[in-house]
Amino acid sequence: PEATVLVVGTLSKTLGSLGGFVAGPAAYTELLTSTARSFIFTTATPPADAAAARAALGVLRSAEGDALLARLAAHVDRLRPGHPSPILPVLLGDEARAVAVADDLLERGLLVPAIRPPTVAPGTCRLRIALSAAHTDEQVDALADALAELGCAA
Repeated sequence: PEATVLVVGTLSKTLGSLGGFVAGPAAYTELLTSTARSFIFTTATPPADAAAARAALGVLRSAEGDALLARLAAHVDRLRPGHPSPILPVLLGDEARAVAVADDLLERGLLVPAIRPPTVAPGTCRLRIALSAAHTDEQVDALADALAELGCAA
């Protein structure tokens, strides 16, 4: 197997900030800095967001972080046992159905966006569930019950 040269990450999911990073040898990162369109046409991460991401890393590496990760894993297991991510797609196919289900969930106080073209290919519309450790067990149960009632379990 080849060695990993670059590591790319986001600060916007687990860490709740914004922005991202590329880490690697200076020769590669300098090349990206001067040639990558997505870097050239953007601005730096604001210092407050970088500080928030750094603080979140501190929490993530603590006993509190361990507890939050365990809580999040339990939420994921409630909806889709063994799934590796707290972002759960619910494939519905039809755009009208995805929008209707998202609207129905919203009427129940559950915000689950419908993802449709051009974000996904026609005929592959879905809901995108984004779980958080901040959700209560009752909220996750309400979502599971609503999805089952609507015939589209996670």
